[in-house]
Amino acid sequence: MITKKQPKNSNNMKTFKFAFVALTVLFNFSCGTSDDGNQDMQDTGNYAELILGKWEHSKVLIDGVETQEACRIDVSYTYGDDGFYGIILGEKGLCAPTGGTGIYEVIGNKVFLNSAQGDIRFEYTIETLNANEFSYVLRYEDADNFPEVHTITAKRVEE
Repeated sequence: MITKKQPKNSNNMKTFKFAFVALTVLFNFSCGTSDDGNQDMQDTGNYAELILGKWEHSKVLIDGVETQEACRIDVSYTYGDDGFYGIILGEKGLCAPTGGTGIYEVIGNKVFLNSAQGDIRFEYTIETLNANEFSYVLRYEDADNFPEVHTITAKRVEE
């Protein structure tokens, strides 16, 4: 059997090709983007801390349309580190003053509010929550049992 002798630089070329392919694969895995479609997802690990404090509505969309209805805008919430929240409508005098309290819980990107009497429960989905802005979506039925989607943006208020 006759064996063909490999040129000396052939092994060097194989080593170079292997190293090139290995580095290319490593680069693609370490610098690539996620394929799960959640590239804009926020870290929800600190939402429970970020929500603490007082927030005032700055923009309200109902089914995608901005509303200027006074009692939808003149709203503020305070979230305490004790698990209690307070809501005040009419603090700026744009509508009749009223308010309420209850307990809240943050789980992932959801905020669950329960009235003090336990008879009213809301669930918000957080879209944005950082040191200065809180944007969330609330889905519920209006007085005529018609489903509405509220997208609310609030700004932090220094106390």
